Amino acid sequence: MRPKIDINKLKHLPTAEDIFVEEYGAKGTASREEFDAKARAVYFWSYVRT
Repeated sequence: MRPKIDINKLKHLPTAEDIFVEEYGAKGTASREEFDAKARAVYFWSYVRT
């Protein structure tokens, strides 16, 4: 039987948005827009390639 997940232990972990803000800046900033554009390009390239 799998152990139950304690939600309280997970509350201190950063969200993906927190990590993106720290690494690339807040939404709407130039660095974040550049990251989003590159991420979309990689996504579409992998989609077209398959």
